Amino acid sequence: MTYGRLHPERVLLLSRAGLAGISVAGEAITIGATTSVNALLELEGQVAALAACARNVADYEVRGQATVGG
Repeated sequence: MTYGRLHPERVLLLSRAGLAGISVAGEAITIGATTSVNALLELEGQVAALAACARNVADYEVRGQATVGG
């Protein structure tokens, strides 16, 4: 699309679809698909291994824009 090679009829933007966020209910943790990788650092107290993996993904700027769902 950037180079004008693709001309889709429709584009779907999920940034405001309500799929971001982390909720903790007892032992269950739900992570939305558009949650940033950087937000996973908040889980340090509940899931230290996941937070450690998130910390090792690229640098701060990339973690802030990269999402769990891709």
